[in-house]
Amino acid sequence: MGDEMPTAHKPVVYPTANMLDFPASVTQCADVRQGPLGTCWLMAPLIAGEVTVSGFCDRLILHSTGTLAVVDVGSAPVTTNIPAHAHDRSGSRDGTVNSATLIEAAAQTVLGSRLEGHLPFKGFQFLFGSPGAAIPALPGLARAALRAAAHALDSGRPVVAATLPRRRSFTLADEHNGRQVRITPNHVYAVVGHTQSKPGSDCSGGLLMRNPVLTGRTDIDVDALHLSADQLTEATMTLFIGPKPAPSRKGANTGQRAEPQ
Repeated sequence: MGDEMPTAHKPVVYPTANMLDFPASVTQCADVRQGPLGTCWLMAPLIAGEVTVSGFCDRLILHSTGTLAVVDVGSAPVTTNIPAHAHDRSGSRDGTVNSATLIEAAAQTVLGSRLEGHLPFKGFQFLFGSPGAAIPALPGLARAALRAAAHALDSGRPVVAATLPRRRSFTLADEHNGRQVRITPNHVYAVVGHTQSKPGSDCSGGLLMRNPVLTGRTDIDVDALHLSADQLTEATMTLFIGPKPAPSRKGANTGQRAEPQ
């Protein structure tokens, strides 16, 4: 028998929506930085999994030696080489190899040169064994999509948000503090929490997001976004809700072991 699934984080819910109030545990919920490869479809669901289950990233590494690692992804473990560095890969905030590096390497082992340009469906399928569901934040439907995402977070399911392709990045005005928020097109963000609507207001609250491509700074307001339902529509976002993480197989007999070369 494998380890029991760790206790999930209590969902992040705040009564206000000032992104400068976000605690570091929200925006830095996982030491995951997307590298130069276009793997936001994988790194954002990985961060979302960490929000759902503490230690999710590390528990996917079933076994490792100096050169090989067995990574628990999808329906079967994958044996992959351990990169010597993370300069051209995803990794930790300081650019070193960590579990995110190994998970991305496992994806490259499976997908080869077809590593970039996938939808979050592929990320959820690869990490959780199921593609999940998508809810576009279309006009008139965005509030329902936001409520569905908040309910998913509260029930322990990972959530990400993807933007449609555009020619260049664009900005949205933050309705709570007047700051300009830059949105990257054709990109996937991890949804790390949600805010509650204010009493007596028709506002439906908002979603707290983290960009897997970090700026190199650790300011909470740089890595965090807060978007209302209307802003989700303006940003042409689609919300992707993944399945609950299965119990960890770490420590179980997977039938695969990484042997030193």
